[in-house]
Amino acid sequence: GVRTACQCTCPARRIGAGEALLRFSGIALQPALQRRTDTAAALFTESTLVATVNGNTDTVILNGSEQALLAMDRDGAPYLRMPRASFLIGMVGLNELVQVHTGQELHSSRQAFKFGLKVIAHMKLLAEKLSQRHGMRFVLEQTPAESTAYRFAKLDLNFHSPKSTAIVKGDLSRGEIYYTNSTHLNPSAVFNPIDRVRQEGLFHPLIEAGALTHLWLGEAKPSPSSLASFVVKTFQLTQNDQIAFSPEFTTCNLCHQTCRGLLASCPYCGSKDVDGITRITGYFTKVSSWNKGKLGELRNRYRNQGSYGEMSNVKVQSSNQ
Repeated sequence: GVRTACQCTCPARRIGAGEALLRFSGIALQPALQRRTDTAAALFTESTLVATVNGNTDTVILNGSEQALLAMDRDGAPYLRMPRASFLIGMVGLNELVQVHTGQELHSSRQAFKFGLKVIAHMKLLAEKLSQRHGMRFVLEQTPAESTAYRFAKLDLNFHSPKSTAIVKGDLSRGEIYYTNSTHLNPSAVFNPIDRVRQEGLFHPLIEAGALTHLWLGEAKPSPSSLASFVVKTFQLTQNDQIAFSPEFTTCNLCHQTCRGLLASCPYCGSKDVDGITRITGYFTKVSSWNKGKLGELRNRYRNQGSYGEMSNVKVQSSNQ
């Protein structure tokens, strides 16, 4: 039950709550031409770059040096080596897909979690089969999907109500709705950081192009030594690939001071002209620039206040358990 996109002329197919995003990665072009998109197919010619993005076609005229760069083959191979490019397939809404099929979210039961693992394992197998069939390298990745998680939730509310009403996350009255990104557990689920890192890490061996676990710190400020110990033991005792510790800040647009936590007013000058700063996906940005879906997720995020220095009881679990 995923949404897929391909490079052929057929339209993207919708099969359920979730998606597969296909985009280019690793293509050796000038930085100005490296365009990150959720869904993209590209055709390269000697003098133009034609990119089809979500059904819209754009043509970029290459200058003389760029044309020469693409045509260069001084070592016997073209500069743009398509067999070396990676084509990334991302996913959105695994948690909700599992909820539709089992009646439970990923974190709710062992049965639901194992079903989610089977879905991603099957996607990995399909990516490997596509790679062999087409002579291209398809791999799974946790794509950011900052707007996709919001857009898909809105689409499902429009076309699949009332069933989707019980599935989408967020605040319906505010319109702040979203799907849980990639293979993450529900961001509002109450977990200590140890358990979240261990459980989400079971997906990571299946996601070759990159996966991570978010730990939302809020205004907490763990000691450097406890964070260091947590990271070391995570990589020694779990299958988790990456951890992102995400604190929250408030910056004042009047006095330009910054403090910990998301606040309604500046603690230094009292001004209410403030903006929050925290991680939206893989990077930090001002909350005022976020879409409604991400704002809904922000309100729901469970801030981990536990000890980050105690992982002595964590044991490695394999992804087939």
